[in-house]
Amino acid sequence: MHDVAPTRATSDVLIVGAGPVGLALANDLRRRGISFRIIDSAEHPVQQAKALGIQARTLELFAKMGVARTAIERGLTTSLLSIYSEGKRLIRIDFGKHLLGSPYPYVLQLPQDETEHVLTEHLQSQGGAIEWQKELISVTQDEQGVEAVLRHAAGPEERVRVGFLVGCDGAHSTVRHLLGSQFAGTTFEQSFAVGNVRLAWDLSYEEMFAFLHQGNFIGYFPMADGRHRVVIAYEPDKTPTGEVTLEEIRAAIETCGPAGARASEPAELTRFHINQRRVEHYRVSRIFLAGDAAHIHSPIGGQGMNTGIQDALNLGWKLALTVKGQAWARLLESY
Repeated sequence: MHDVAPTRATSDVLIVGAGPVGLALANDLRRRGISFRIIDSAEHPVQQAKALGIQARTLELFAKMGVARTAIERGLTTSLLSIYSEGKRLIRIDFGKHLLGSPYPYVLQLPQDETEHVLTEHLQSQGGAIEWQKELISVTQDEQGVEAVLRHAAGPEERVRVGFLVGCDGAHSTVRHLLGSQFAGTTFEQSFAVGNVRLAWDLSYEEMFAFLHQGNFIGYFPMADGRHRVVIAYEPDKTPTGEVTLEEIRAAIETCGPAGARASEPAELTRFHINQRRVEHYRVSRIFLAGDAAHIHSPIGGQGMNTGIQDALNLGWKLALTVKGQAWARLLESY
């Protein structure tokens, strides 16, 4: 039985999870003058690329936060997407022509770990800090606030009281489990293999490509370091087993195209199945869920991290007005 330290002084918001969603919310609250704590049970930030594409709307929100320019400088902008089937190009989409309403008419290719670095640096420049190795283990709430117990890597457990709590802690969200919220949905019929490789081919480096062939799919997304993120989708009965290998990627290229392309220097290879799930309620009184804690779906289209960050920025201003007493509490019902 661990000792529990006395309840600490109140912050306005406790953010659980220091991924891109939690960091976006922390930065937004900081610029609005709202006190918060942001905790994460991990020892350190993510080291893998994970999500890659940042969409135009997310960049518009980053601009308001003051980090868009830094993110763009560290990434690679791509405004063209070509889709091929059976070796023939079906369509070429030019985001520069179809996103005329945005000052960012492209997709920014920036690995998730770099996105988190940008958001962390900005938070620290504003005097904010991430509390690593602190795990949420219980939570209760009443009409006036939320009380949470945190387990530290060393030392006694800590009891804190805050005005609101936001779970930005991913698909296996502790906050969601503590709330008992159902994560309704199904397992997606396709499975995916993902990796970063260096490609030798005749196609443009600054363009995204998708190749289809008789139900098979492979997508290529350029990265600022000269490599490509490769995404392979399989039908349920054709999914390989075991670790993803360079030979598997080369076989997918041979099947789908483009002809003559050669992959080398594989890194961050992984295989996963996708669930399509969503909680019924994103808010339970003073506790909120955002990002993968609230909804997960296919990686195709690059909307996972983007919708999560947009959750955070939608919630941030509403929490700020409520905390300051400048809006009725029912404004939070619109999140």
